Amino acid sequence: MHWFYALNNQRRGPVTQGEFERLAEAGVLTPQTLVWRQGMAGWRTLGDVLAEDPGVLPAPRPPPLPGEAAPAPAAQPAAQGAVLRYAGFLPRVAARFVDYVILSFANEILFRVLGAAGLVHEVKFDTPADLLRPEIAAGLWQLSLIGLLVALAYEIFFIRRFSATPGKLALGLRLVRSDGSRLSAGRIIGRHFADLLNHFTFGLSYLLVAIDSDQRRGLHDHLADTRVVRKND
Repeated sequence: MHWFYALNNQRRGPVTQGEFERLAEAGVLTPQTLVWRQGMAGWRTLGDVLAEDPGVLPAPRPPPLPGEAAPAPAAQPAAQGAVLRYAGFLPRVAARFVDYVILSFANEILFRVLGAAGLVHEVKFDTPADLLRPEIAAGLWQLSLIGLLVALAYEIFFIRRFSATPGKLALGLRLVRSDGSRLSAGRIIGRHFADLLNHFTFGLSYLLVAIDSDQRRGLHDHLADTRVVRKND
C-alpha cells in the first residue's frame, strides 16, 4: 500500500506504509494534512481518515512510568520519510570548498585541452583595458560557458546518482527535497541557477544557513525547496 500526501500545496509520494508512519511520527504529517491512497474516492485530511480507520497508523507508545527505564529508540533507516538531520554552516562550507577545488582543476584541464586544439581563445592580458579586446572578451565568455556546463554536468551526475556531490560525500552530507526525496535533474539545474543569485549579494546570503536555526537553508535552498542533511548511518 502506497500513500500520497500534500505538503506546501505540492503532492508528495508515493511512500510506503512504513514511511508514512515515520512521517506522521516525525510530525511532517498532521491531522490537517491531505492524504490519499488507492481505494479512496478523493483527498481527505489525515484526521478524517484516522477517525474512520484508526488502524491506519499504529497507536502511539505511552511514556515510561515513573522509575521505569525508557525503551531504546528504534534505529531509523536512511529512507524517504526518516527524520532529517540538517547540516550546519561549517560542514556545508567545507563541502563547497572541496567541490570548488575539483571543479577548478577540471575546468583548467579542459580549457587547456580545448585551447591546444584551437577550439577556444586563449585568455592572457596585462592591464584591465585588455579585457575590452574582442579576443579576450570572447575567451572569457567561452571560459564562463565551459565552467557553467561542467558544473551542471558535475552536479546532475553526482546528485542524481548519489544525492550528493563529491564534496558533500566527503563530509557525510546529502542533498534532498524538504520531504527527504531525491532531486530531479530539472530541480538540480534550477537550484544551480538559484545558487548563482548568491553572487549578487557577494556571498552574504550564504549566511542564511547559519541564521536559519530550523532547517539550515540558504537562499538557493528556499527557492528550490531543497535541504542539505547529514547522511543516516
